[in-house]
Amino acid sequence: MDKKKVLIIFDCFGVLYGRVVLPYLESLFYPEDAKSRLHLYTYPTDHGRGHFTDIAKWIEQDSGIPYDESIAKMKNISKANRPLFKYIKENLHDKVYVGLLSNCARGQLEFVAEEGLHPASVADLTLLSYQTGLTKPDFRFYEKLIGMFKVDFEEIYMVDDSEENIKALEGTIVKGIHYKNNKELFKQLDEILNK
Repeated sequence: MDKKKVLIIFDCFGVLYGRVVLPYLESLFYPEDAKSRLHLYTYPTDHGRGHFTDIAKWIEQDSGIPYDESIAKMKNISKANRPLFKYIKENLHDKVYVGLLSNCARGQLEFVAEEGLHPASVADLTLLSYQTGLTKPDFRFYEKLIGMFKVDFEEIYMVDDSEENIKALEGTIVKGIHYKNNKELFKQLDEILNK
């Protein structure tokens, strides 16, 4: 059976896997301080300047929390969204194209991946911000992934937990699906499949 000319792109952190850095920083610092540190630590790594583990080095430099402690705690924070992995493999793979597009540091996918559940394993093609120097919501980042498929898509969707990223897609060829929970998402994806 031929696939529909439909592309469904998934974000990794907050959709396929839980977020990593912000929840850890929120366990250490006041909320506003955690958010400012998030930008400080992830901006360079997400843009290809550094490895994911550099974040633990910077936390140690700024707060004195040992590197190994930060690594261990961040490893335990992010868990795979197993029902979503299963849904994608059972319902999407043979019917539509699947992409993975994520603001991500080098080494971050491997860091969080649980055995048999590497985030890229559910996608036909994957593009990560550290590879391009671009991050969401910059539309050029989306265009790069879409262009990699070399398919004239009739519909393109992006599943993301970030309201900011979803709003930035308004007026583009990509329809945003704001991820809140699996039940709601599965219903939306079923509607796309049954068009």
